[in-house]
Amino acid sequence: MNPEKGRRSEENMKTTPLICAALSILITRAADRFNVVVCNMGNISATDISHAEADVAYVFQSIGLEIDWTDCGDLSHTTGSSHRFILRVRPHGTGASGGLIETMGMAYVTADAPHVYADVYMDGVQRFAESWNAPPKDVLGYAMAHELGHLLLGPRHAPTGLMSAQWTASDLYAMQHRALKFTVAERVSIRRELHGKAPGAALATRSK
Repeated sequence: MNPEKGRRSEENMKTTPLICAALSILITRAADRFNVVVCNMGNISATDISHAEADVAYVFQSIGLEIDWTDCGDLSHTTGSSHRFILRVRPHGTGASGGLIETMGMAYVTADAPHVYADVYMDGVQRFAESWNAPPKDVLGYAMAHELGHLLLGPRHAPTGLMSAQWTASDLYAMQHRALKFTVAERVSIRRELHGKAPGAALATRSK
């Protein structure tokens, strides 16, 4: 056996696991962040949008995920993330659902479309916030996080918490103290989704 070839083979055997480990780390890090495009269609102040984005970022950071934010008018500069969602903040929704639940948004997951969309309705956000004498900016980010949650988890609601179908005063208190978050089970499902699970069949879900 050629000694030189033997040394090269041994070196290759040593470097291959290192390369695989490095690639694995890069893939994992890519799956731990995603891109969200925000389309401010309700003329919400830049300050309130920034406040909302900070609240959403905090919710997802609590489960180990980072968000790359992009303005709707700057789509050409989105990151190379394989997961990109578009949140449209609209001035009006469809009002209350059956007189029971304020409609704050709607999420869409479409299997054959390049992007995944969700809408947040400012009138619903305002009605809920003002019913408890709170500023809408305290609620907007959590409505956005809720809709992103649907894009990642599907249409079902949880009995309580961030993914509940109907928020209460205690939920608002949790929002104002940054304590309204995903459950452990929701965290597992979201991370599984971002690590490669297909979005699934087309669906739409009205929430809040």
